[in-house]
Amino acid sequence: MNAIEAIRKRTSVRNYFPEPLTPALIEDLRREIRLLEPGPFGNSARIVLIDANSESNTKLNSLVTYGVIKNAPAYIVAAIEENPGSLEDFGYILERLVITLTQKSLGSCWLGGTFNKSAFSAQIRLRENEILPAIISFGKPKQKTTVIDKLFRWGAKSDKRRDWNLLFFEDDFTIPLTRQRAGIFEEPLALLRLAPSASNMQPWRILKQNNSFHFYLRGSKKYRMDRFQLPNLQQIDLGIAMAHFDLGLEASNVIKKKGIWKKTPPSIQNMPKDFSYIITWKHNI
Repeated sequence: MNAIEAIRKRTSVRNYFPEPLTPALIEDLRREIRLLEPGPFGNSARIVLIDANSESNTKLNSLVTYGVIKNAPAYIVAAIEENPGSLEDFGYILERLVITLTQKSLGSCWLGGTFNKSAFSAQIRLRENEILPAIISFGKPKQKTTVIDKLFRWGAKSDKRRDWNLLFFEDDFTIPLTRQRAGIFEEPLALLRLAPSASNMQPWRILKQNNSFHFYLRGSKKYRMDRFQLPNLQQIDLGIAMAHFDLGLEASNVIKKKGIWKKTPPSIQNMPKDFSYIITWKHNI
């Protein structure tokens, strides 16, 4: 399947067949990892593929994911240096890898607050200047969902997305961007809307001004108070949304990307207090 089909098909998978990955698939994925480029802010992630079925890693699923993940044969564990935009780039880079996994008929799940950081930090030999904000479980999906999986999906309302007119705006945040006014960018924005996020909060807000799309984070007070530092997860969510937008641009027969990411915050009136500017994608027409 192509990237657009993969984005539309993918859902979080927490229950897997326990069969190990084949050596050919492992090598194929490692090649895909080597091909990943830095994110829009210029940061790169150090990514390691962990085989959970190896003799030394058999306790990963039961002990270090708090029972959330069942029988995952492998994990993507990534570290990134703390720099401006590093968390957004972390989400951007790894979500592109998640979509690649989906294209290979593999299920996956982002894990932010539900994994043992010290255990996985040891697996990747985390360096002093690096952080490990999230990991990804993956493998062949098992159709039967666990009780925990059902609770997660119910609690987060994972199958629902905010209405289009609550996410996308034109000129300022008082004017919703219609699908008609989005024009050739309707599909990339629709794919962005499908991006996964922590607790399905969908914290992104996009402002279109002429040929620029300004990305904002609508922060949540709930996350600011959380002991797992979940505001960081919302920055990762922005990177995931940016990846969906970029994949839509790349797949479009009309746009073919033809644009750049840059920090050019617009001057607008009546800025909502809980909105934070992140980055802009500008169409070079």
